Amino acid sequence: MYTIVFVDFLFRNSLFLVSKLIIILWKVFIMSKPTTEFNLGLRDIDLIEDAINSVIARRSSAMSSLTEDNVENTTDMTAYREIRQEVADLRDLLGRLHNQKNWYRPQTEAAYVSG
Repeated sequence: MYTIVFVDFLFRNSLFLVSKLIIILWKVFIMSKPTTEFNLGLRDIDLIEDAINSVIARRSSAMSSLTEDNVENTTDMTAYREIRQEVADLRDLLGRLHNQKNWYRPQTEAAYVSG
């Protein structure tokens, strides 16, 4: 009699633990999705753009120092090509940020001069 009760107790607890494990795995793998919306203010976007522009400026100066040191063909230098690709990727990122902005246009019929 004692053996049956103990086995039944273990079986019920193991089912409980397995069900909890399934719920945890469901939440981790199925329910978690990447964030596609970010709540950024104008100042946040401005800081991001300034940081990207400063990285582009530093990497561009590194490219120019590489060309000053080696006047030979720059397309053969792997460091130069890597820096050029990084600058191109950062400029592409700046372009995508620019294209996602909602630009203000006043609704009045008066002439509007931007800038």
